[in-house]
Amino acid sequence: MDEFARRLRSVIERSGMQQKELASSIKLSPARLSNYVNGHSEPSYDILILLCRRLKVSADYLLGLTDSMTVSQPIPVSIPTSSVQRDPFFGLTPDQRELIETNIATMRKQNEKALATSTQEA
Repeated sequence: MDEFARRLRSVIERSGMQQKELASSIKLSPARLSNYVNGHSEPSYDILILLCRRLKVSADYLLGLTDSMTVSQPIPVSIPTSSVQRDPFFGLTPDQRELIETNIATMRKQNEKALATSTQEA
Protein backbone atom coordinates (compact mmCIF):
# COMPACT_ATOMS: atom_id res chain seq x y z
CA MET A 1 0.00 0.00 0.00
CA ASP A 2 1.40 3.41 -0.89
CA GLU A 3 1.91 6.24 1.57
CA PHE A 4 -1.16 8.19 0.44
CA ALA A 5 -3.47 5.19 0.86
CA ARG A 6 -1.98 4.32 4.26
CA ARG A 7 -2.38 7.85 5.54
CA LEU A 8 -5.89 8.25 4.11
CA ARG A 9 -7.01 5.01 5.79
CA SER A 10 -5.51 6.15 9.09
CA VAL A 11 -7.16 9.59 8.97
CA ILE A 12 -10.56 8.08 8.12
CA GLU A 13 -10.27 5.65 11.03
CA ARG A 14 -9.29 8.48 13.41
CA SER A 15 -12.26 10.55 12.24
CA GLY A 16 -14.69 7.85 13.39
CA MET A 17 -16.48 8.08 10.05
CA GLN A 18 -17.37 5.07 7.96
CA GLN A 19 -15.99 5.13 4.40
CA LYS A 20 -19.54 5.06 3.02
CA GLU A 21 -20.46 8.11 5.13
CA LEU A 22 -17.35 10.00 4.01
CA ALA A 23 -17.94 9.12 0.35
CA SER A 24 -21.55 10.29 0.55
CA SER A 25 -20.58 13.55 2.26
CA ILE A 26 -18.33 14.53 -0.66
CA LYS A 27 -20.59 13.08 -3.36
CA LEU A 28 -18.25 10.21 -4.22
CA SER A 29 -19.10 6.55 -4.74
CA PRO A 30 -18.03 4.26 -1.89
CA ALA A 31 -16.23 2.05 -4.42
CA ARG A 32 -14.17 4.98 -5.68
CA LEU A 33 -13.17 5.96 -2.14
CA SER A 34 -12.30 2.34 -1.44
CA ASN A 35 -9.95 2.39 -4.44
CA TYR A 36 -8.12 5.37 -2.92
CA VAL A 37 -7.95 3.77 0.54
CA ASN A 38 -6.63 0.49 -0.88
CA GLY A 39 -4.07 2.17 -3.13
CA HIS A 40 -5.69 1.04 -6.40
CA SER A 41 -6.05 4.60 -7.70
CA GLU A 42 -5.35 8.17 -6.67
CA PRO A 43 -7.87 11.01 -6.41
CA SER A 44 -7.98 14.00 -8.69
CA TYR A 45 -6.91 17.36 -7.33
CA ASP A 46 -10.55 18.35 -6.70
CA ILE A 47 -11.30 15.14 -4.81
CA LEU A 48 -8.11 15.50 -2.76
CA ILE A 49 -9.25 18.97 -1.69
CA LEU A 50 -12.68 17.64 -0.70
CA LEU A 51 -11.12 14.81 1.31
CA CYS A 52 -8.82 17.24 3.13
CA ARG A 53 -11.65 19.62 3.92
CA ARG A 54 -13.99 16.92 5.15
CA LEU A 55 -11.32 15.13 7.19
CA LYS A 56 -9.77 18.40 8.42
CA VAL A 57 -6.27 17.31 7.42
CA SER A 58 -3.63 18.93 5.24
CA ALA A 59 -3.01 17.69 1.71
CA ASP A 60 0.69 17.79 2.51
CA TYR A 61 0.10 15.19 5.21
CA LEU A 62 -1.93 12.87 2.97
CA LEU A 63 0.66 13.19 0.21
CA GLY A 64 3.47 12.35 2.61
CA LEU A 65 5.16 15.74 2.35
CA THR A 66 4.89 16.43 6.09
CA ASP A 67 4.10 14.53 9.25
CA SER A 68 1.90 17.36 10.54
CA MET A 69 -1.78 16.59 10.02
CA THR A 70 -2.99 20.10 10.83
CA VAL A 71 -3.82 22.84 8.39
CA SER A 72 -2.67 26.39 8.99
CA GLN A 73 -6.14 27.90 8.67
CA PRO A 74 -9.75 26.65 8.75
CA ILE A 75 -10.91 25.24 5.43
CA PRO A 76 -14.59 25.41 4.40
CA VAL A 77 -16.22 22.00 3.94
CA SER A 78 -18.52 22.99 1.07
CA ILE A 79 -18.00 21.47 -2.36
CA PRO A 80 -16.48 24.10 -4.66
CA THR A 81 -18.76 24.92 -7.55
CA SER A 82 -15.72 25.17 -9.81
CA SER A 83 -15.32 21.37 -9.55
CA VAL A 84 -18.85 20.79 -10.73
CA GLN A 85 -18.62 23.44 -13.45
CA ARG A 86 -15.43 21.93 -14.92
CA ASP A 87 -16.66 18.34 -14.88
CA PRO A 88 -20.36 17.65 -15.41
CA PHE A 89 -19.70 14.07 -14.28
CA PHE A 90 -18.12 15.17 -10.98
CA GLY A 91 -18.89 12.69 -8.21
CA LEU A 92 -20.31 10.02 -10.51
CA THR A 93 -18.98 6.51 -10.77
CA PRO A 94 -17.45 5.28 -14.04
CA ASP A 95 -20.55 3.13 -14.59
CA GLN A 96 -22.83 6.14 -14.14
CA ARG A 97 -20.70 8.18 -16.55
CA GLU A 98 -20.86 5.40 -19.14
CA LEU A 99 -24.64 5.14 -18.78
CA ILE A 100 -25.07 8.88 -19.33
CA GLU A 101 -22.74 8.87 -22.34
CA THR A 102 -24.67 5.93 -23.83
CA ASN A 103 -27.98 7.75 -23.28
CA ILE A 104 -26.64 10.89 -24.95
CA ALA A 105 -25.44 8.90 -27.97
CA THR A 106 -28.85 7.21 -28.23
CA MET A 107 -30.67 10.55 -28.09
CA ARG A 108 -28.41 12.01 -30.77
CA LYS A 109 -29.13 9.06 -33.06
CA GLN A 110 -32.87 9.47 -32.44
CA ASN A 111 -32.64 13.19 -33.28
CA GLU A 112 -30.65 12.49 -36.45
CA LYS A 113 -33.20 9.88 -37.52
CA ALA A 114 -36.10 12.25 -36.79
CA LEU A 115 -34.38 15.05 -38.73
CA ALA A 116 -33.70 12.75 -41.69
CA THR A 117 -37.35 11.61 -41.70
CA SER A 118 -38.70 15.17 -41.54
CA THR A 119 -36.31 16.29 -44.31
CA GLN A 120 -37.47 13.46 -46.57
CA GLU A 121 -41.12 14.35 -45.97
CA ALA A 122 -40.58 18.00 -46.86
